[in-house]
Amino acid sequence: MLRVMLASRASGLGPPLIVVAVAGCASTGTAPGRATGGVQPMAISGTTVETYTPDAVYEESVGARESEIWPHLAAVFDQLGVEVTEVKQPQWIMGNPRFRARSLDGQRLSRFVDCGRDFSGVYADQYEVTMTLMVQLLRGQGDGTNVNVLLTGSAQSRSTSGSSVRCTTNRTLEARLVQLIREKLGLGG
Repeated sequence: MLRVMLASRASGLGPPLIVVAVAGCASTGTAPGRATGGVQPMAISGTTVETYTPDAVYEESVGARESEIWPHLAAVFDQLGVEVTEVKQPQWIMGNPRFRARSLDGQRLSRFVDCGRDFSGVYADQYEVTMTLMVQLLRGQGDGTNVNVLLTGSAQSRSTSGSSVRCTTNRTLEARLVQLIREKLGLGG
């Protein structure tokens, strides 16, 4: 489980710094779709901090430096149909911690997330879905970069009031995002 702590800035100016630590051992490999146990991207907006288990973060290595990937990242989000609302350049974090979507990458949400179903169909395509998509670039081995992607969501019926249901990712969108980064860098799919 991730532990998140707020630490005050030494100057007393600005919002608190976010410190993220992971309980457990760090992995040395970066197999596609696998969390490494290192610092994980967090959806942080104002003073709201959400924590995620390490397995909620998809990680894949790309053979380029953070500074080479960064200029293409906003275009990747745009191609997927996600407006970027948070950019933290010194930490190489970009994304949107709270957006509503009916489709992503020109496809139905059910292609990317499972929010449950009932006799009338899948919730991801029928309910109002609120999602988080955040990316953090972390230095990898050699000249490589580990691209960490967090995709979470919840769905709520448009026709009735009630509690929301949690959506889980099938890792398709995260893999597509990394594929688009590689294409923008000319590294192939």
